[in-house]
Amino acid sequence: MSLSERLRAAMIESGVSQADLARACGVKPPSVNGWLSGKSKFLRGENLLKAAAALNVSDTWLATGRGAPERNASAFLLPVAESATTDSNSDILSSLQDALVAADEATRKAAADLLSRYAEAPDNESIANALRALLRRPQ
Repeated sequence: MSLSERLRAAMIESGVSQADLARACGVKPPSVNGWLSGKSKFLRGENLLKAAAALNVSDTWLATGRGAPERNASAFLLPVAESATTDSNSDILSSLQDALVAADEATRKAAADLLSRYAEAPDNESIANALRALLRRPQ
């Protein structure tokens, strides 16, 4: 299955239009048309992550066709990654908490385990303290 076929299938399944996908990815509609026509053979980087999130599919499946189409556990972090470019640490942690609350239980557990390991050996003590506080908050 090609990228364009995977995109079309995901758009049908999720009810997302070309215009919706363009808005979600922050691109112009002709870009989405290029993806759907097969003119573009690859979807990478931020566009791939945003398209996968908008379509509620795995970024790996969307990019390569490998694995299950269902969204993977890392997809919930896209809003956090977006806020990391402009926001303060407290805003980033707030975005992370919101993402964790919206995530499924397995994803929350995996993220909590990862954050716990980071908090034990941080490069920045203030980040470590904020992570520890986040981990103590009720989900």
